[in-house]
Amino acid sequence: MVSQGGTIVNNLTNVAFCAGGSAVLDAGNPGNSFLWSNGSTSQTITVSAAGAYSVTITDANGCSGTLSTTVNVNPLPDAQFTPNDVCINEPMQFMDVSTIGSGSITGWSWSFGDGNVSQQQNPSHFYPSSGAFAVTLVVTSNMGCVDSLIKTFNVFPLPAANFTFLNSCEGSAVNFTNTSTTSVGNITGWQWSFGDGTTASQQHPSHVFGTPGIYPVDLLITTAGGCVDSIQKQITISPLPVASFTRSKVVKDLRLLSTALQESPAVFFHPGSGILEMEPLQHCKTHRLYIITQEHTMYL
Repeated sequence: MVSQGGTIVNNLTNVAFCAGGSAVLDAGNPGNSFLWSNGSTSQTITVSAAGAYSVTITDANGCSGTLSTTVNVNPLPDAQFTPNDVCINEPMQFMDVSTIGSGSITGWSWSFGDGNVSQQQNPSHFYPSSGAFAVTLVVTSNMGCVDSLIKTFNVFPLPAANFTFLNSCEGSAVNFTNTSTTSVGNITGWQWSFGDGTTASQQHPSHVFGTPGIYPVDLLITTAGGCVDSIQKQITISPLPVASFTRSKVVKDLRLLSTALQESPAVFFHPGSGILEMEPLQHCKTHRLYIITQEHTMYL
């Protein structure tokens, strides 16, 4: 509204900016006096809050008029995303979970920390090497307001599974020694499969194979970061030997003498039953040493 006798040019327009920003309102009409609704008496004011603003302009003749404008403050988006640490050779899936109070998010700009970028909302990225990577997401609203977030995520190297053992005989315990390694973190899980239907989860297990044969033994290891590696080795379990021999002729009693002294022990061989027994000699009349082999019997 302008009082009679003067002219005021309306230079004010409605203003909008993003939260955290500000705008300069200019009443124009230099050389006049000004009175803003916030009490300021300068030609321009800087505002950072939304609302209605007005200014009364008075010229040298006392003519006055009032101009009004509306200031809108648009909300910032809140950038958020949720990937997880991964192992090398696995893609990292990024999930945008950004929000905004009013309006909508219309733009996404990703920087994966290895020189690669994407403008997808929920991209997937493959890291060819292990390490820690700082990932940046910048989101933009439909009103041009932006927010950004940086998070660091890990790409873990794979562990190297390995173990040692010694071939053994049936019925004997085999000790397996885990020698697996990892360059980052710790190995926290060991899963053994012995090839005979049995398993174990100890770091260094012991196992008895009941029958002879060749068994594939598998070890699967897991690190604290969830990375896995496996290895298979074959173990040979030998049968137990069977002791036997034959004799060339029948003798009634065969004594293996270690000494001919009275009351010394003797070994008796009974050809009819094949039994060896120990008993003391009461009276030694002869001294012969008998040698028994699988093929023949001889004495000295």
